[in-house]
Amino acid sequence: MTAQYDHFAAMSRLSEDAARPQRVSRAGIGS
Repeated sequence: MTAQYDHFAAMSRLSEDAARPQRVSRAGIGS
């Protein structure tokens, strides 16, 4: 269950970052 939660949290963060380009660049994706 913990693994599923971590995966869901990661996906949520990715979609949130996708909506906020300035945060994507923090992850090194928007560079």
